[in-house]
Amino acid sequence: MDWDRTGGRLQTTFRRRLEAFDVKVDEEIRRVLMRCLKPETRTVEGLSGLIDVLGLDGR
Repeated sequence: MDWDRTGGRLQTTFRRRLEAFDVKVDEEIRRVLMRCLKPETRTVEGLSGLIDVLGLDGR
């Protein structure tokens, strides 16, 4: 999801729907990523640019 307002709305919608089925949702990873990756990566799609930096092959 995007780190912007739209991404936040999507996350809220998903969380509410999952919690309606008694699924616990841990949002900590999103908070950590959001804090660490801004402003370098504004969208989740931008994470692919970190593959080279992290030495990963993308699989």
